[in-house]
Amino acid sequence: MISAAEKKAYIAAVQCITKAPSKLSATTYPGAKTRYNDFVVIYMKNTLTIRGTGNVLSWHSETSMGSQGEKVAHNSNGLKPAIKGGVCIAKGPFKDIKSNDYGYNTRCIKRDISGYLVQRDSKYAKVAALITNSKTIGPFQDTMQAGTGVHIAGHFTFLHLFLHHSQIDRVWWIWQAQDFANKQQVIACGASMMGGGRAQSLEDNIDLEVLNVDGKADKIKELVSTIGGPFCYVYE
Repeated sequence: MISAAEKKAYIAAVQCITKAPSKLSATTYPGAKTRYNDFVVIYMKNTLTIRGTGNVLSWHSETSMGSQGEKVAHNSNGLKPAIKGGVCIAKGPFKDIKSNDYGYNTRCIKRDISGYLVQRDSKYAKVAALITNSKTIGPFQDTMQAGTGVHIAGHFTFLHLFLHHSQIDRVWWIWQAQDFANKQQVIACGASMMGGGRAQSLEDNIDLEVLNVDGKADKIKELVSTIGGPFCYVYE
């Protein structure tokens, strides 16, 4: 449970990112009107080198507002509330937020959280099994991303994606904490979602383009720790 003040700070942070102007080319990406839209576009552009690859956890860690996310000036302490599902948000502080993709196709923000998927894939027992049964990073990532894995519940066109990936990042952090020496500077899988090609390396850069912190890409090895590289946070 978060306090009223914490709730207001979180709402202000979300409203800030949905009102700040996009930094992408308006000619190439006419649908990107806000910084919130920038997150959607950059994810769409890079999906084939994110999902099912060796950088899936570190990539989402850098773009999730559960870790650092967008450096928008506000006074939030980073606490994230729980949310329930539905269709278009019709009332409350997020009701006027609009979503676009590459093209300008403005529509309401949805919060379609499936109760079925949550009960099937996100229950405590399944999360605990993922953490305790995955001895190395490869099986941990593969099980998390599987069709019935705990990762399945959110995507970048939904506001709850950032909340969802805060939890994904937290699960990774807990898994690492079981054995930091052998579970932090580790990587598995290839660099392409479709398979084939070269193996992913900790020396590879994650380039978020206009979302890059301080305008530069970070190496994966700099993003595997919550208290190293550009990060400085822990989970309760």
